[in-house]
Amino acid sequence: MRLGLVAICLSLGCLSAGCASASLGGGYDSVVADRAQISARLRSTSVADHQVHRLTLINGAVRKEFAASGGAVFAISWSGRAKPDLRQLMGPYFSRFQARTATVSGRRIRRALVARQSDLVVFSGGANGAFWGYAYLPKALPGDFVLSELDPATP
Repeated sequence: MRLGLVAICLSLGCLSAGCASASLGGGYDSVVADRAQISARLRSTSVADHQVHRLTLINGAVRKEFAASGGAVFAISWSGRAKPDLRQLMGPYFSRFQARTATVSGRRIRRALVARQSDLVVFSGGANGAFWGYAYLPKALPGDFVLSELDPATP
């Protein structure tokens, strides 16, 4: 009985986690849902043509989500002790990223993961205790956006 209840709770948690997450191409409401899901502090700032939503987790990890004035998330960046859920962050773009960075001969690749395409750029690197990366949609970048904003260490 207890095992069945645990399984049901875990399943419901996974379903709600998938629904309540910001991702590339998502809107502002998904940023707010993401903040609640990961129990983070949210600080939003406006820059001419876009907004920067900085989420700081209790463990010190930082995630920045960049949204155009229309609300769509066009870039994300992260840094922290653990790898974030890239499937959650990248949404519909994750499968394309995964295909570009597939393992060689079934073995895990121990180097930075890079995917550069005309409509998606991803860089993910780090080692145990210090992971970081970014992803953005080049065709969706507003005119005032500069790539240095992706650095999670900058406000």
